[in-house]
Amino acid sequence: MDALLHLQGDPESPLTPFFLIHAISGLALPYLALGSLSDDSERPVYGISSPTYEFKSYTLPSTLDSLAAEYVNLIRREVQPKGPYLLGGWSMGGMIAMRMAALLESQGEKVLQVVLVDSSNPETIPPFATKNEHEILTSLTFSHVSRGLEMPGCPPLNRNDSDSSIATTSCSSSDERFFNPIQMGASTPDSEICSEEELYDEEYDDDDDDFEDDDAVNMMEWPSRMRKHIFNGLSLIACKNAPSKYGPVIAQVTLIKCASLDKLPPLLSDTRRHAIQKLFRDSKSGWRLPQFRTLLINSAHDHVLDAEHAEELTEAFRKALKSVKH
Repeated sequence: MDALLHLQGDPESPLTPFFLIHAISGLALPYLALGSLSDDSERPVYGISSPTYEFKSYTLPSTLDSLAAEYVNLIRREVQPKGPYLLGGWSMGGMIAMRMAALLESQGEKVLQVVLVDSSNPETIPPFATKNEHEILTSLTFSHVSRGLEMPGCPPLNRNDSDSSIATTSCSSSDERFFNPIQMGASTPDSEICSEEELYDEEYDDDDDDFEDDDAVNMMEWPSRMRKHIFNGLSLIACKNAPSKYGPVIAQVTLIKCASLDKLPPLLSDTRRHAIQKLFRDSKSGWRLPQFRTLLINSAHDHVLDAEHAEELTEAFRKALKSVKH
C-alpha cells in the first residue's frame, strides 16, 4: 500500500491540500470514513500511512522529529513542493503533524493550520513504569485496532516471547477495550525501560519470504507489521519526550477534543490512570500555545471515526477549516 493515499477532493484544485497523518496503527485508512471536508468537495485531502505497509525494508525513525521530516519530504516530493501547508491527524497523527508544522515553519514555509483530533501533548505524558507495561499496552492496542479493521490473526509480540503475563493479554479476551495509546505510551528518560536499541528489537522478520528481492509488502503481512509498528511507535514516544528541536508551532492549532472518556482497563497503574483523567479534564490536552482553540465532539477517543461519529467529526473538521480561504 502506498504511503500517500488520496482520500477526497480534486487533486488539481488550487485550494491548499490537507494532509492527515496516521494514528498509532500506522494506517490512514480510517480517514476514509470522513465526509466531504469542503463546501464544494474540491479541496484535496490526503492520508499518510506508515511506509511499513509499503516496504519490507522500512525502519521507523528514532524520533518524532525524524519521522516528521520523513513525511514532510514525502509531501514535498509527491504532492506539494511549496507552502502554504495544511496538516492534521488523529491521536499520534496529531503529534506528528505538530512536529511537521514546526519543521516547515523553521524552513520559512507558512502553515495555515494544524487540526488535532484528540491528540495529547506528548511532553505532558507520564513515563512507562516498566517494560511489561509497554508490552501490555501494545497487546491491548493491537487487539482493538485489528478487530476494528477486521484483520485476521493476532501474532505474538515477539516470536521469542515466553512471558505468560503478556500471553494473557493477547487477542483472546473479548473484554479488552482500546484506550488512547498516546496517553498510555509515555516518554521516559530511563534507558533501562526503553533504550534506543530496544526500539529496534521489533525488526521485521522476512526469512520466510519466497521472493527475497521483492521489497513490497503483502496484505497478509499487515497484522504482524501493524503490531510491531504499534510497539515501535510507543517506543518512539516513550523514549523521546523532548520538545521539537524546530521550536514551537506558530500556526493556528485547533483541537477537536472528545467529550467522553473510555472505560480505563484495570491493568493501568494509579499514576497512569490519574494522568489520563487529568489530560481529559484539560481543555487543551496538555498543549500550551496562545493560538489554540478547542472544539468538542460527542465521542470517545477510540470511536471518533466509527460510523456513528464520522458525520459529527466531519462537521468539526469543516468548522476548523472554515477560516482557511485558500
